[in-house]
Amino acid sequence: MRGLMITCLLLVAACDQIRGGSPEVQKCEERILANLGDRASYVRGQNDSLSLGDRWQVGIEYSYTDKTGRRITKAWQTCDYPIVNGKPDTSRFLAVEKSDD
Repeated sequence: MRGLMITCLLLVAACDQIRGGSPEVQKCEERILANLGDRASYVRGQNDSLSLGDRWQVGIEYSYTDKTGRRITKAWQTCDYPIVNGKPDTSRFLAVEKSDD
């Protein structure tokens, strides 16, 4: 039973990666891409999107190649959105934090 649950979770995560993720993940990812010198080097890793009660938060782990050609792994960014009608309002950010690469 436990193996079936893990398989189901992996399938859901894989489908989310294939279709590009939810609108709030895509919006947060756009912010990451806007700040990269080599957008083609970007690789999204794990990501989460969840309600924290007073706001909606997206966290994305990613890797990329910096301006010196060095591969940066385990970079991350979080994006907080207001909640409207139980869903994240992606028209504005409440806060954005990122790793110091």
